[in-house]
Amino acid sequence: MKLRWAQVGHPNPTIQRLDSSIHQKGLGRLPVDLIQNATYGEFTKVLEPGDHLLILPEGITETFNQSAKILG
Repeated sequence: MKLRWAQVGHPNPTIQRLDSSIHQKGLGRLPVDLIQNATYGEFTKVLEPGDHLLILPEGITETFNQSAKILG
């Protein structure tokens, strides 16, 4: 499966391969609409059978848990 995405303010996607190797791709860009006419990188990655994909939404690393500790 081919994955294609545009990188904005969210953390880079992480792929764990079947052999346990970890791969990240992306540049970590500005949030959408922060700067007028900003450009965003577009990336592609092929997912193989057995791969695990971790995608975190923008803002998750600034979120607090029930004990008031930051997750990021």
